[in-house]
Amino acid sequence: MVKISLAVRERIVEQEKEKYMFTSVINWPVYLTACGIIAALYYVFVLFRYYRHELFKPGKRILPPLQEQSALFPQAHDEMKKSATDRHQIELTYTVHDLVDELRALLQQLASQASGKDDLLKSVFRLFKKYPALKGSGFQQPLTNLVAAESESHCNIRLTADELAGLWS
Repeated sequence: MVKISLAVRERIVEQEKEKYMFTSVINWPVYLTACGIIAALYYVFVLFRYYRHELFKPGKRILPPLQEQSALFPQAHDEMKKSATDRHQIELTYTVHDLVDELRALLQQLASQASGKDDLLKSVFRLFKKYPALKGSGFQQPLTNLVAAESESHCNIRLTADELAGLWS
């Protein structure tokens, strides 16, 4: 049998203890949790480092994707691109998004109730009254066109030019 010196034997025992300690303290759940925390901290750092100005603007909301709205409002979309720094224009854009959402919900509701032309005109007129800032803006004509198209597709009601003009009065 090979005799091992006491110092070598102690060193081997220490190495075994270190090996055991490493594998007993760090297991998969601990490792994955640590990686998740590190990744979250990294993304928080990137968010604050590069987007802090957008995060701390008062009243800032994120716009929905512009693909659908540019097809509906080509003139208004061009206006928005020209004056993107104009706060009033940006607020009008948010107002338009709110109005379009409410308008679509209203038209779907009227279609499900099989309402007539008078009900549709009164409801849309009341809806437009809630958004006076849009009257006379660059969004008025595209919104009027949207009402005409959506009322015809959802409710099978064709509106005349006079009826559409009367919605904003």
